Amino acid sequence: MDYHRSDTAKKRSKPYTHLTAIQKKEICQRQRDNPNILSYRNLANEYGVGKSTIQDIIFQSKKWLAIDINETSTYCLKNKPPKWPNLEQALWLWTTTIIENNLPLTGEAIIAKAHVYADRLGIKDFKGSDGWLTKYKKRYNLHNIVRHGESASAPPAEFIENERTRLRTELAPYNLDDIYNADETGLFWAMEPSRTLSNREISGHKKNKSKVSILLTMNASGTDKLPPVFIYKYRTPFPLRHVNKALLPVQYYWNSKAHMQVSLLMIRA
Repeated sequence: MDYHRSDTAKKRSKPYTHLTAIQKKEICQRQRDNPNILSYRNLANEYGVGKSTIQDIIFQSKKWLAIDINETSTYCLKNKPPKWPNLEQALWLWTTTIIENNLPLTGEAIIAKAHVYADRLGIKDFKGSDGWLTKYKKRYNLHNIVRHGESASAPPAEFIENERTRLRTELAPYNLDDIYNADETGLFWAMEPSRTLSNREISGHKKNKSKVSILLTMNASGTDKLPPVFIYKYRTPFPLRHVNKALLPVQYYWNSKAHMQVSLLMIRA
């Protein structure tokens, strides 16, 4: 008895997978075309659902085979229509275009585009709230995925605290006006976001690593902010052909990699 209760609990703890209408049609088509090859169990494992779910879908094959794959609702997880069906139909066509072209897609971009369509359709009560966005992503099975990239590890919290204490002790004799902090950052102005919204797995592609390096310097009291150092790989890029770089609000430097060099730090010091 205890074993059966434990086994049932494990089955109930399995996450429930929703299938769209288009997926149900696909299941019926595959089972119809290959009845002796694809078993209910094989289909259940492939789509991440229970065997009984596949049986129910096949039992209603006539219904699912008759649906129109060009209808936006076939991609929804639920058949309940949205409040603004015309808006979401137009938005879904745009969304699929973004996904098919392997372009980055964010929730902010979806809301911004939804407002554009709402204006064109004369919809006055559309707010584009976070709640609507959540429901839209759920209806169309959109979720965050990592396209490419790698995560970086941060130093231990104990190490950071020890370094902070050491630095405070070392700087204690100095006036805040005389303590300067310089921090370098890289701006990858042509690189796409590493995360995107999608309803399927998408392949990544080589990152565009075009960048500029920027050095920002200011004293601890905030009374003296030095002009930023701006480093690019070209001495005179096209937009600066007829510009006197000495008049720019930054100190312009260049090298083949757009990297910060020790010689620049010595100049800034």
